[in-house]
Amino acid sequence: MFWDKHCQGEDEQPWQEWDYVFAMTALYKMKRYEDCLQLYREFHHAYPSASLLDDRMGWAVYHVHLKGHDFKTGDNARYLKQVDFVLHHGKQGPYSPVAMIVGQAVRAILSGCLGQKIDYQRANDYLDKLDPKRLPQEERTYQQDDGKMRRLASEQEKWYAYKSKILLKLQQYDACISCCDQALAVINRFHTNNDAWIALRKIEALIELDRTADAKAALEHLLQRPARHWKMDMLGYRIAVMEHDEDAALKYIGEAALLDPNHGMRVQFYEETASFLNEAGHERMAMLQYHLVDLLREENGWKIRPHHVAGKIPEDIAAVDKPATLRELREFWRAQRDKDKVFLEGQVKKILPSGRNGFIEAADGKSYYFSFADVRSGRKHLAEGSSVRFTLAKRMDRKKNRLSDNAVEITVEQK
Repeated sequence: MFWDKHCQGEDEQPWQEWDYVFAMTALYKMKRYEDCLQLYREFHHAYPSASLLDDRMGWAVYHVHLKGHDFKTGDNARYLKQVDFVLHHGKQGPYSPVAMIVGQAVRAILSGCLGQKIDYQRANDYLDKLDPKRLPQEERTYQQDDGKMRRLASEQEKWYAYKSKILLKLQQYDACISCCDQALAVINRFHTNNDAWIALRKIEALIELDRTADAKAALEHLLQRPARHWKMDMLGYRIAVMEHDEDAALKYIGEAALLDPNHGMRVQFYEETASFLNEAGHERMAMLQYHLVDLLREENGWKIRPHHVAGKIPEDIAAVDKPATLRELREFWRAQRDKDKVFLEGQVKKILPSGRNGFIEAADGKSYYFSFADVRSGRKHLAEGSSVRFTLAKRMDRKKNRLSDNAVEITVEQK
């Protein structure tokens, strides 16, 4: 091959710019990626302002240094150096690996693969190398080993998800709000509930900027969705505290705590709200939440830290085991969550073919739409004819483009 002859100094005449292009193309097709990089170094020295080989160089770097990199045992500093090299010389384009390399590097940074301290600024700088409007908007699909097809978020959606999270971490709150608004405006269909997470980041940024009214309005709109996550209630609690609304704060504490049984993820929330409970006069519940925090930290092997409360946890509470602690706390949380709520009784009249929603007929004969996401307990026993207990909430009817009463917080009465 003429590249091999060139390396041996057997050329009859000096190479021109397109000679390098033809040679790079041939070497790349032969998967001689190391030779591609050697050729690129020589080409860049001869033609420092030319960009004809930048895309091929990027792909060669990817195959040699980035693809299959082991973040646990590999040289991560060298990995980042190679990423920086590609981004310095390459640009986003239809045949460029820049978008893919940025995505891989940002995922590695945010997952903590590159060290215990996450470098959000570096991740932000990498994302700024891309124009999100030029990223694919279509969801990606792939076939699993069991033959089922799985959908993945589009590259554009992932860019906005990463960017909004990073801006929030960097405390660039105005930029975070702008990013979230842009994402919610330009993405027609979100993967799973990514739009809810982006909306949550916007609300959190609004709270940090003391824009309480805007944060409250955005949260009220988000809570019209069928699916609910405890972090919505966490932000609701913070807004209520900012508005000095003790009753609303207590309700949000109960909602967040009872939404699912995975209490380990709410350690910081329990600690934060325990301080509020103590100041609100619920001293025993505050101490029980502090005790639950200690139990969860010990259970998971996490460091137990001093609590932000005067005095130690009383011995009679410190001696209580986790099940008993949760039983007493659940009774308190439930009382706060359900305060002032009116519960109705009825039967499941119809489950729609999708198996994800249907209609409940109340005792007075009125019919209410419901989603399986709003079934609080007994979901596996839910069927047409099941007796249920529920309350009502305003939700957006997308077909009629108006708010309507939906059955929520549904409990299936088991026989």
